Amino acid sequence: MRCSFCFKSQKGNARLICSPADQSPNRAYICAECVEVLHGILEEDRPEGTADRSGQIEELLDGLNRWITKESSGGDATEELASVRDKALQVLRLRGPD
Repeated sequence: MRCSFCFKSQKGNARLICSPADQSPNRAYICAECVEVLHGILEEDRPEGTADRSGQIEELLDGLNRWITKESSGGDATEELASVRDKALQVLRLRGPD
């Protein structure tokens, strides 16, 4: 099994989280590392002087939901994954310098 987001194999990851079993036999997986990255994006305080990310984060979560749903149903989720990656990059750019 591989992370559906970063494509790392389960061998290289301590844990993979999969989409719900009732979705489809074609399940989507996300590794703990990708969950941490997304969690960090969502939980990080917005630095002063940067744009409000709440709308961007909502769009990122919606995109993640669409990607997992499509991947779980066995469909080609390439466009959804590309959209999630683009949205994550936009959110990261709004964070400002560390």
